[in-house]
Amino acid sequence: MAFSTLTTQAIPFLTNGTPLDATFAAADTDEGDKVAHSGNPLILHVKVAVAQRTITIVGAVPSNQHQLNDVVMVIPSGEERLMGLEPNQFKDSSGNITITYSDSGANVTVAVYELTG
Repeated sequence: MAFSTLTTQAIPFLTNGTPLDATFAAADTDEGDKVAHSGNPLILHVKVAVAQRTITIVGAVPSNQHQLNDVVMVIPSGEERLMGLEPNQFKDSSGNITITYSDSGANVTVAVYELTG
């Protein structure tokens, strides 16, 4: 499976920079997306324009019960959600976090924010 790579957008603390003017990208609803995790906290922002979608953050590290646990968000049509991405649960051996979408339909946009100091 060939995932599209999302670019993180830095959100600096206001004492160190200016507020972020977020840019959204079309989600790769056919194959899924990945984002490289640099070590700073990340926030996933998903907007759904038409039709409910299920977004899955793929678990890559076994829990203390030795299971891979995905996190699933159901986003209704016309709504958006933000979610913190925990690297200890989601970062795979290549340093990426994988995001998949339930439907190959369009109208899903995503942004990934990185909190920087």
